[in-house]
Amino acid sequence: MRNIVLTNVGVWFLLLLIFTTVELPGRSLFWQSMQNSGHGLAMCFAAFFGILSTKLKSPASGLRVFVVVPAALLLLSALIEVVQFFSGRDASLADLMMDAAGIAAGTCLSLAVVIKSRITVKALFLVLGLSLLVFCIRMPTYYLLEKKFAPTLPVLANFDNFAAMARIDGKGAEPIIGDHRKVWPRSTANSMMATYSAGGRWPYVDIVEVPKDWSDYTHLSMDVFNAQQIDITLNIRVDYHSANPSEKSFLTSRQVVAPRHSTVKVSFEDLSLEYRGGEPDFSRIKKIMLYLSRPEDETTLYFDNLVLH
Repeated sequence: MRNIVLTNVGVWFLLLLIFTTVELPGRSLFWQSMQNSGHGLAMCFAAFFGILSTKLKSPASGLRVFVVVPAALLLLSALIEVVQFFSGRDASLADLMMDAAGIAAGTCLSLAVVIKSRITVKALFLVLGLSLLVFCIRMPTYYLLEKKFAPTLPVLANFDNFAAMARIDGKGAEPIIGDHRKVWPRSTANSMMATYSAGGRWPYVDIVEVPKDWSDYTHLSMDVFNAQQIDITLNIRVDYHSANPSEKSFLTSRQVVAPRHSTVKVSFEDLSLEYRGGEPDFSRIKKIMLYLSRPEDETTLYFDNLVLH
């Protein structure tokens, strides 16, 4: 029994060491989500291995092991976040929640294996454990599916694939993807509605991880529907990687959007007139930002068919 305890403590110490010193190399949405999901998967394994190894070695341990091991792993999870905080990395509530889901998954799966009960009870624990495991890997799976079904150049975004929201972010603006043809009859299938809050300095919507190499094209176009009765000045910002990784580099174009439907066209030559950071590089694009400058009233714009030409 002592060897089992030492083995489990060794596994837990290894998890502490890994999660406080190792970061996955990629910076994409997929790898960032894998960093988080890795917590859940590791804790699931630790809980399953800890409970199963203890029960096999000491069948008389009763139900106590199903409390002690999860409780110890929850404490370990909290300790990992504390160490990360004091070592210069951010402590994450999301990681803590993912740890808890993984511990619960491992506990349920171990109950399904070792508990002496009716088959329906064992099946219930199995289904619950697998459901929690799916919860742990849902975001990496979501980003992989989005990548598989994402449009290819010259189309940057048309919002038609079911996971299109994976690449959309915003602050001071609420993006919603859906069928808005009742409002905008000329849109095709799904489009993105962005509601910009009043009074914000620069409320924006980001479209991240767009295809990087635009060097074979000369301009960008997008269909826009302005739901207001007045012209709206839309700021189109394109971020790119510069030679200096720590330098924020982007190009900006300001376009006046009239009420109702219009197609906005921006040449790369015009975009290059106003840039910040390193020399514009259209082969290393990062994202597109669609923002307004200090809107006095709540403003709703619809976007579709972002295409390179």
